[in-house]
Amino acid sequence: MLVQVRVPTALRTRTGGTTEIEVQAGDVAEALRQLESACPALIPVLRDEQGALRPRVSIYVNDRHVRYLQGIETPLQEGDEVYVVPIVMGG
Repeated sequence: MLVQVRVPTALRTRTGGTTEIEVQAGDVAEALRQLESACPALIPVLRDEQGALRPRVSIYVNDRHVRYLQGIETPLQEGDEVYVVPIVMGG
């Protein structure tokens, strides 16, 4: 399926300023692999040393958090939008 991965402003320095990346993916996990392949500088932000998705990264499909769907195994449909949102904390 052809889907759009939206990149927030906080991560655009790692994508060369790109705001969205079109990928072919059947599920969220594949979309993330394609995103990381296109923009390897995102890997340390999205994944920990063991390759697991970092807990402070939220993934949405069409405005629904994947935790309320099927996690990163959530299937994608043609035209879906995947949003990668790092949780920013500070004081």
